[in-house]
Amino acid sequence: FFFAVVVSLEGMSARSTVDCSSDSGAKVNPWAQVLLLGAVITTGVLILRASDSNASALFARPVSPRPPLAGTSRSITHRTSPSHQHLGPQSRAMPGTAPARGTDLHAHSASTTQSSTRGAPVGLIWGLLMAAAGAAIALWRKLRNANATPENWNMCNTAQVAVSPSVLGAPVETLVRSSVEGAEGVYCCQRSPLAHKVLTKVPSLAQWSKWYKSPLWAKNGHVHTIIASKARRTAAVEYHRTELSTPDGGTLALDRLITVRWGERPSNRQEGVTFVGPASEAWEQQNRNKPFLLLTSGLGGGSHDPYVRSMAASAAAKGWQVGIVNMRSCGGSPVTSARFFSAYRGSTCDVRQALAHCKQHFVAPGTRVAVMGWSNGGTIINNLLAEQATTHFDDAHRVDAGVTLATPLNMPGSSKHLQRWFQRHVYDRAIASNLVNNFSQAQHLFEGEVDTWDGGKCTIDSKALLQCTTIEGIDHELTRKSFGFETVADYYSHASSDQRLKDVDVPLLLLSAIDDPIAPGHCIPWHAARENQNLVMAVTKHGGHLGWCDKDDPFNGCKWVEEASLSFLGAALDH
Repeated sequence: FFFAVVVSLEGMSARSTVDCSSDSGAKVNPWAQVLLLGAVITTGVLILRASDSNASALFARPVSPRPPLAGTSRSITHRTSPSHQHLGPQSRAMPGTAPARGTDLHAHSASTTQSSTRGAPVGLIWGLLMAAAGAAIALWRKLRNANATPENWNMCNTAQVAVSPSVLGAPVETLVRSSVEGAEGVYCCQRSPLAHKVLTKVPSLAQWSKWYKSPLWAKNGHVHTIIASKARRTAAVEYHRTELSTPDGGTLALDRLITVRWGERPSNRQEGVTFVGPASEAWEQQNRNKPFLLLTSGLGGGSHDPYVRSMAASAAAKGWQVGIVNMRSCGGSPVTSARFFSAYRGSTCDVRQALAHCKQHFVAPGTRVAVMGWSNGGTIINNLLAEQATTHFDDAHRVDAGVTLATPLNMPGSSKHLQRWFQRHVYDRAIASNLVNNFSQAQHLFEGEVDTWDGGKCTIDSKALLQCTTIEGIDHELTRKSFGFETVADYYSHASSDQRLKDVDVPLLLLSAIDDPIAPGHCIPWHAARENQNLVMAVTKHGGHLGWCDKDDPFNGCKWVEEASLSFLGAALDH
């Protein structure tokens, strides 16, 4: 039953998210979907039917034992279940179903149970045959597409790289030909010195043998996303928290990684984090000259999230200092003003303030600083890097390189995709519930008129916001008003980072998965990395949203993502 559900979702996900210029695409035969969905329905009904040991008893009128007639010494044995009652000769059974007087009803119940479940083996066989037939068709189609992949997807080999193999030093197998969009692989401007530098030094991005490999049972975006959210266990860490006051009276929580407890992999997110006092002077002297990496989590998340802890631990192991900025109200940070965060306005200012603090207090002058963000945090980082190149030039908060992962680069498109039934009732509802909970603890700050980011005034309907069950609903009631937008559509259009990628002037790796159920493949701006020599885009076929479960250890942090991201930063910054 579970297999049929997963494979059915995989087929539907492939048809809806893959957007390829090739006519073949990576589609699953619709007949396979029909058979698999039929198997789901059949097996589900059988499970429900088999779970009822006496189906007819559910609809039978309960039999109440009658007291014996006067002068009768025979007793009536009372049992919990009517099917196990031994009725005396004076008892009366239901019309039309009464056994012979004095007969034990247990035998009658057993015969009823046998007849009610007699069809289960036959139905189960039909369900299994349908699942097998559907799986066979899906596998046949998949193998046929896999055999045709080099031609249909126009994947590149060393000959298409802009420099000779002798200069590269290693074959670049993953580079996607410039005429193709929608394929798994690496996208970049082939004349880019950055791309040549990175692809020759980072095998995890350049070679298929080192490329991301999904577990065989998890080649589905939903599976990756849910497992990463509910079952991932990563290293426990110790942070020192600093609270930064913002000009509008708000508070940012900046967490600095002090220690990694590698032997602990707690299942509870809060148990994975311990807050400690400031680092010792000896620790400061030992780490001050190391490059600094600032992380920002996904929407509503924080430094306690397993994927953040895992990346922080891996970065520390590779010689980085690590800090995590928790956006307002997130990660347990206090809310002290009538403003939360957005994907652009206000949030880039907050991250710049955190960067300036880190560069002033944690690192030596001239030390390299990089940033990394997931999902909504990735949008903030992309917009921050674009602003750094166009409007905010101060070296006090300048960044030298960045990585963004599972970012909804096209926010209007991703928002529309999030309105699909499964996404709306699973991911959208869960994220919205977390945001509403954060707001409920600070709603007293939003009474009456409150200041907006652009200097105006607005009124927040707290009652309506607390009833929101979608991200778009929260953005309508709160975000668009707080940051000066007339509509949610205006906010998404303005904050979407795809329009600013052309302005980024430092090395930036964009990492996405085609089967991401929140930031899907058809919303990826494939051309962006080919038009800016500072960008490299790596796209995997599988991985889901913030998932990328590893084949060898699917419930730990994604080591391929961490290796590719940190190696990119190391190669780009010569670290």
